Amino acid sequence: MFALVNRIAQLTTGHRASPVLHNFLARKAVGFLLLVSLLTGCATIPTAQINTAQIGADRAGEAAQLARRSSPQSIPPATRQGQQTGDALVPDRLELASTFNSIGVELLYTGDANGNAMASLQFKKSSDEMWRDALPPWQVSTASPSAFYGSVLLVDPATSYDLRVSLTDPDGVVGNEVLVGSITTRVEDIVSSDILVPSHYVRTTGDDKNDGTSEATAWRTIKKAMTSAPSGAVVQVGPGFYAATGTTRTTPLTLLAQNSAISYDASTYAWTPSDPATHSVIQYGLVSSPSGSGEPNSGVWQPVTFTDPLYPNNYPDGVLPPPGSVQHTLWKWSLPTQKLQQHAQLGYASSLGEFPQRIATWSLPYSGYSGGGGNKGDQINTPDGFAEKLYTNKIYNYGFMVLPNASGGSDIWLRLPGDRDPNEFYLTFGQGAAFTFNTPECRLSGFEVRNFQNGVRLGSTSDRCVVDHNLFSGNFKDVNIVGTAGQPSLYPGDIVVQYNLMRNDGIWSADTV
Repeated sequence: MFALVNRIAQLTTGHRASPVLHNFLARKAVGFLLLVSLLTGCATIPTAQINTAQIGADRAGEAAQLARRSSPQSIPPATRQGQQTGDALVPDRLELASTFNSIGVELLYTGDANGNAMASLQFKKSSDEMWRDALPPWQVSTASPSAFYGSVLLVDPATSYDLRVSLTDPDGVVGNEVLVGSITTRVEDIVSSDILVPSHYVRTTGDDKNDGTSEATAWRTIKKAMTSAPSGAVVQVGPGFYAATGTTRTTPLTLLAQNSAISYDASTYAWTPSDPATHSVIQYGLVSSPSGSGEPNSGVWQPVTFTDPLYPNNYPDGVLPPPGSVQHTLWKWSLPTQKLQQHAQLGYASSLGEFPQRIATWSLPYSGYSGGGGNKGDQINTPDGFAEKLYTNKIYNYGFMVLPNASGGSDIWLRLPGDRDPNEFYLTFGQGAAFTFNTPECRLSGFEVRNFQNGVRLGSTSDRCVVDHNLFSGNFKDVNIVGTAGQPSLYPGDIVVQYNLMRNDGIWSADTV
């Protein structure tokens, strides 16, 4: 059971009509499953999964925190009495979960085949006598198991509350019609990252053969810290560029950037990026560089021109241009041995210190292609078909796509806005997750995380984790909190996401006005 709480944070987009949200203080809970899409304007919006909750923002820009139950309570079902029928409601367990300022309610049930049962929700401080009405729980009868879900909002932190769910059903209730439980909301006890004392260190000048216990004997990679730091370690990471870890941490760990990637501007009441030269930047590790730069993967993009792609499919009116006159050009980066995911992210910038402008990915599963049609057409699984779609799409006519090549690796096919040459830029490719935790107690503070499918992924056994003061740029999901469906389902708990800056630059299509 999840409850969503918005804490002070900020998100910006590259769309000139989209407002920037500063210091969003309203704390709201939605109870159980939540999805707030971080994908700000990508060509394809993903659907929610039953076991996934995702931190992010929509076009208005929203930054959020997920926090779990504090002192979770489970109230057992009443003793079953009477004859059960398919239409009678049979309540099961009442589950409560709390954040700082909200309480989530989950009441599983069976029966009620005709869907006419109803529930009401009331709450009060445990020290009070008078009950107050909350918003009525909503019924989810299409899932298995069926349940009522509700929330109590704008409550006080570190306070005990009583909740009461009352059930009615014209066909009868088998068991108690009223279920009561108590829970205490979360205590504000997160310490400032400034007072954390490092026990281990990572530096760009380090060596993974070192013991990591001092700056002079620092490790070189984040992966070494994730796999070798002892339980409860506080690892400080110096400025520079670091590759993704590719591993899951299962014991307590704090990763702390030496310098925070964002700072608070009191004059504008906003979080802003700090000096890029001081950032600890996490990226996937696949970066192309401008031609002649002498840096890795310089000038790797090759132009490929397609003549009459899918000709004459795009001329249903029968008026055809002369054969050979229709030419579309894409840029290809061929990777003979690397098998890349189709669900990936790509950004481009004039320097490594700039924030990458995000480019939308076009991928086959979202096109509906499986030997048949789809909303992007039958032929998008070929480079010439992809070129045809990009050049004939009326608004969003650029992006990239990953396709397998003959050598067993992958080709990245690309068209930049304005048909710009990708060899003039730094292009950062990313997939998977920058950080994956499935552990009690974790913290990630002060990093810049670029162009991943998941910036931070927290598994179902994560508990008491904090994600703060980070700069997320160009990720599909900045913080992805994932549960595991079942009876009972498993959910991360006590997850605090606060004081982060979430950016997506350049993903919107053209304005219509």
